[in-house]
Amino acid sequence: MKKERIALEAKVGLFVLLGLVVLFYMSFRIGEMGTKLKGGYPVTTVFDSVTGLTPGADVDIAGVQVGKVSAITLKGDKAEVKMIIKKGIQLGQDAVARIRTHGLMGDKFVSILPGDPTKGTIPPGGKIAKTVPIVDIDQLLSNLGDVAKDLKSVMGTFQRVLGGEKGEKSVQNIITNFEEFSANINKLVKDNSDRITAIVKNFEQFSSELAKIDKKANALLDNLVTVSQNLKKGKGTIGKLLVSDELYDKLKEAVEGFHQMSVKLNSNEGTLGKLINDPTLYDDAKKTLTNLKEITAKINSGKGTLGKLVNDETLYAEAEKTLRKVQIGMEGLDEQTPIMVLSSIFSLFF
Repeated sequence: MKKERIALEAKVGLFVLLGLVVLFYMSFRIGEMGTKLKGGYPVTTVFDSVTGLTPGADVDIAGVQVGKVSAITLKGDKAEVKMIIKKGIQLGQDAVARIRTHGLMGDKFVSILPGDPTKGTIPPGGKIAKTVPIVDIDQLLSNLGDVAKDLKSVMGTFQRVLGGEKGEKSVQNIITNFEEFSANINKLVKDNSDRITAIVKNFEQFSSELAKIDKKANALLDNLVTVSQNLKKGKGTIGKLLVSDELYDKLKEAVEGFHQMSVKLNSNEGTLGKLINDPTLYDDAKKTLTNLKEITAKINSGKGTLGKLVNDETLYAEAEKTLRKVQIGMEGLDEQTPIMVLSSIFSLFF
């Protein structure tokens, strides 16, 4: 009986020992699996501080686990975090890493914004250059403690200022002044309600005018966009001038023609060139104009035959009399012509 009891206790002890060994082995394997991913690739990044982050922590993208933290080492005065990312997950060169917490008091993990892989991806062994600093809870609590001290100091100052009968009177005076100020404001609003209403209406009209101006400005911008598009497409005269190579060539030929013509003019070639550059022609033209001026002066003064014809009224009267006599002679000739014809015929027969 005693031997059977010892054997049973030995079996129980052996079973417990075996269970502890299995539990230790499984915990070791699970921890190893947490830091190693099959088919993953390594990526590193650097933080100013990684307080609370441990190897084996999750690496998430949009709340989905994509890797694990494999190691954390000190690099200068910063912490380098090595991660293993699952195969098939692409991180852009503009990816951003930050340390976050599961819940309020949960474990720390690395959250990654993957960026745009089309602009280039981070290769295996590469580095995430951009990081967001971790919020240090201890520093935050220390800052809150300082704020509390400052608030306590301010409250103590208020207590010293407002304490006692003098402080109560000061507070009462402040309240009284505020009530009087409120009453004055109410009276001012009531007395000037019409003006305030007019101001509001004017502001509404101004707003409506601004809206109209905004519509016109938008329409003008649309027109400018349309015009610029038409110019780019070569529509209209200006658009053709800007786009058409044929018009450009013709304009270039015209400019070259003007240039050649100006060269010829400057080199005394052709009639126009000689007229522009030959000083003798200018002198002759000047002399001719001077002579014409002298002739017109003589005519106006009645000198010479032409001057007398133009300016002497007696010559005009004599010429008029002579023309009348000629006219009378012509009329008499017309009356005698039939008689002369008949006499000539009569003399032929007799």
